[in-house]
Amino acid sequence: MPCYRRARAHWAPYVANVNVTDMFVSGMYGRPFHQRGREMVLGPLRRYRVTGPYLRFWLHLLGPYMGEIERGRGDLTLARIREGWTSWRGRAVEPLIREALGRILPDDRLPAAPAVGGYWTRTNDVEIDIVGADRAPIAKELLFVGSIE
Repeated sequence: MPCYRRARAHWAPYVANVNVTDMFVSGMYGRPFHQRGREMVLGPLRRYRVTGPYLRFWLHLLGPYMGEIERGRGDLTLARIREGWTSWRGRAVEPLIREALGRILPDDRLPAAPAVGGYWTRTNDVEIDIVGADRAPIAKELLFVGSIE
């Protein structure tokens, strides 16, 4: 049986219990997709984030290299995963930290921020992992900024 069929069978129980719109959110502050009937509406010039951790891992670290794995060179894929693990883990943790900050604020170290998210330019020249602001999506005042390493 080809590897992709085994993988698809492995994912079947996970995907069967997940609504597709729950696996993706759009925009900086994690708004869910809009729906018309059963069709997801994808807006132009938006960034979409995969929220399911297993699917995110698959799409980023395994899916692109399935051919390599099928040829019996999973060792190359594993080496690539080990090399990029720290970077991928940081991206995976960012949404959790944003959500946690939104729940615990205010505290004695950080001011109350009605909106907690991230910031980046369209070209990714500038990226700020954590931004606390007075409102979303366009802030008048930034209350704190930070980086996740």
